[in-house]
Order: sequence, then structure tokens, then C-alpha cells
Amino acid sequence: MQTIGEVLKDLKPDTRAPAMPRTMPSLSPEPLRSQPMDPAFRPVPSDWRLVALKMHTAIRNALASWRWPWYIHGPAGVGKTSAAAVIYRHWHGDAFFVDCGTICRDLVRYRVEGRENAIKNTVCEKDLIVLDDIATREPTAPQLDALLTLLNWRGRKPLIATGNAAPSELAEFIHDDRVVSRLCSGAIIEVTGKDRRLQGALNIKA
Repeated sequence: MQTIGEVLKDLKPDTRAPAMPRTMPSLSPEPLRSQPMDPAFRPVPSDWRLVALKMHTAIRNALASWRWPWYIHGPAGVGKTSAAAVIYRHWHGDAFFVDCGTICRDLVRYRVEGRENAIKNTVCEKDLIVLDDIATREPTAPQLDALLTLLNWRGRKPLIATGNAAPSELAEFIHDDRVVSRLCSGAIIEVTGKDRRLQGALNIKA
């Protein structure tokens, strides 16, 4: 059976990009604050062994279906972001990894400044977009509209979103059925298990 890395190599052989790091294009008059995950300022998991084995089959099946977007959900610390980051790192094309709240706030600000197309071009042109930590807190009305706009721009192009809320719980955080419908229209991957951060904590008794 092929590894996920091998599956990724076979998917888009004509669009393979150089290895990391990937950098944001310069935007005028100032660069976008949302930055891709880059080893220069944030560790990037690149080893598939860091992804729970039970997720490998789910990811492989989702890749085979080529249905987008993906919504990877589960409790804190079970490896959602790590899995998305490893896919991002191994994606053979121009990928962009960003915190969902950050890019939504950026889009709201850029709209006020009349520079919405700066973000639109990035969202539409990338081969893969990863939106990390969707619905970690209730968005403002402008941020919610920004998220809907991002999903509309992206359409059925590859996009991975991660979040703690199950699809049935998303409406409690995202009060817009249109956003939930778009976000959960491709592949839904549920991640279960214990918080790996807590398991790796150093317990010191005083």
C-alpha cells in the first residue's frame, strides 16, 4: 500500500513545487499579516510518523475522493493541526497555511482600506489553502461574512479547515448555515483520542 506521501506525489505530478520554505508574495502597499507556516519562524511537522496511524487511512481516502473542502475536527491536542501541517508541507504545489481568525480579520481590514483583491488573489491562486482553528471563538458579523467570502472564492479547490467543533456543533459558533454547508460539503474527518500535549507534559511534584 502506498504511503500518503507517495499518494500526494502521484496526484499532481505536473505541479510539483520546490521544497520549503514557501513565502508570501509581496503585496502593496504592505505585506499581508497572515503568513504561511514556515520553518523560519514556526516548527513545521514534516514526518508522517507524527500523524496518528488511524488518520492515515482517512486522509488517503479523502485524497482518493478528491472532494473539497475538508473539515478535520476533534478535541484539542489530538493532532488535527499536525496532520494538516504535514499535508501542507508535502503538497506538491503552492500552498498557504494560516490561522482562520487572522485571515478573516485581515480581510475585514483590507475591505475597509479598499484592498480586498490582495487577499482574493492569494486565496484563489494557491493550489492548497489550510485554515487552522475554525470556530475557536464566536466571530463578529464582519468576520463571519469574511469567512463566507473566503469559502466562496475557494469553491471546490483544495482547502483544509481544522476545528474542535463537530459539524453538528458548528452552528453554535458559526451562526450562518451557508458557511457550515460550504465547510462540510467535501470530506469530513473526525479525529478522536487523548490530548497528546497533556500526555507529553512534564509532571513535577514540589
